[in-house]
Amino acid sequence: MAFSFVGPNTKIGKAVLINTRANVHHEAEIGDFTEIGPGALILGQVKIGKKCRVGAGAVLLPGVHIGDFVVVGAGAVVTKKTWRIIKLSSGFRQHQLNN
Repeated sequence: MAFSFVGPNTKIGKAVLINTRANVHHEAEIGDFTEIGPGALILGQVKIGKKCRVGAGAVLLPGVHIGDFVVVGAGAVVTKKTWRIIKLSSGFRQHQLNN
């Protein structure tokens, strides 16, 4: 967790990995066995399920809820809730998944 930030009232499950320069802001919840990539930005009141992966430089906007076993690709910007077992990637592919 070198140079990372974890805000107040954040709940972190067991065996969670938060990489360098990742920022987890206030009142976030991170499920067990989840990995947060380097430089990821998790803004207020985000809920992440268990066994998820958030890629390097990904951004999760406030109020987003991610279900269990979801992979968020590097550089992706997540703006809406998702509960399915899917992979979110950056660019055009992610746009298609949201439609």
